[in-house]
Amino acid sequence: MTKPLAISLSSLLLLASVGCAKPPMYYWGNYEHRLYKSYSHPETTPKFHAELLNILEKSKQRGERPPPGIAAEYGFALYKQGNTEMAIEYFQLEMETWPESVTMLTVVVENIMATGDDEQNADDQKEESDGNMEQQGEPDSFRTTGGMSGS
Repeated sequence: MTKPLAISLSSLLLLASVGCAKPPMYYWGNYEHRLYKSYSHPETTPKFHAELLNILEKSKQRGERPPPGIAAEYGFALYKQGNTEMAIEYFQLEMETWPESVTMLTVVVENIMATGDDEQNADDQKEESDGNMEQQGEPDSFRTTGGMSGS
């Protein structure tokens, strides 16, 4: 085989292999970069959360499934911010999109709902006791013991 023919054949094979490269299965946006930044510089965490939402929106616009774990990760971010209802919606989106996550996320959602019920009950009890304190004028410990010193 002559040298020019070998070079031509090699070039053709190289170009053919490049042309056959598959596009990525999912739109990841700047996920890796933002994740790294949020760990190394916590003040950038809001940008990371915005990137998670961006990935979800772009995937939807493209008619693609979002990458595995993105909806759950965004849901967890919402939960940490105190937005429990929206967090659960994103956990449910993850479960619908990725059925293999159902077992774990079902437990997460149940725990959040149980914690939310406990927190709501605690808030209700606090409001009731605050109302009782306002109506009675002093805490029970003062009324029954005659004051803090117990005299």
